[in-house]
This record gives sequence, structure tokens and C-alpha cells, in this order.
Amino acid sequence: AFLGVVYALAGRRDEALEIAAELAGSGKFYWRRAHLHAALGQEDEAFRCLEGALESRFLFFPWVRKVPVFKSLQDDPRFDDLMRRAGLES
Repeated sequence: AFLGVVYALAGRRDEALEIAAELAGSGKFYWRRAHLHAALGQEDEAFRCLEGALESRFLFFPWVRKVPVFKSLQDDPRFDDLMRRAGLES
């Protein structure tokens, strides 16, 4: 998934989308998949993956505000709702 993020940030969208497709059926790796979809600008899918990370009580979830690729999601009202439900309100 992180290779896909690198591809997306480097403008190699097709390669990033291939990796996203490979990971699409996985019920795991929510955090990594959220990174990839955020880097691709696929906000809906990024939020779905972040929801999965929250539900699975992903250990590093509290760092979501510090991850640069998630900055693009922070203006979306769903982000504030997600932070509230995670107990990470600012």
C-alpha cells in the first residue's frame, strides 16, 4: 500500500490504482489503504478505510491529524465526526 502512495504522489496514478485494486478485497490493512486512497484523492474510500481502522482500534489512529497525506481530508465534516467518535476532538 505504501508503494502505491509513493506512486500516487509521484504522479504514477495507474500503478497506484493497480495496487489499490489488489488491496480492495482485503478486510485488513485499513490504515495503509486509507493512506493510498487519500493520496489518490479518493476521499470516500479513504474515509471508509479510516472507519475500519477506528473500528479495529488501530494503535496509531491518534496520529491521524499528523499524517501529511490525510491533511486533504481535514476540511471534510466527516473528519471532525471521525475524530469526535475516536475521542480525539481538538
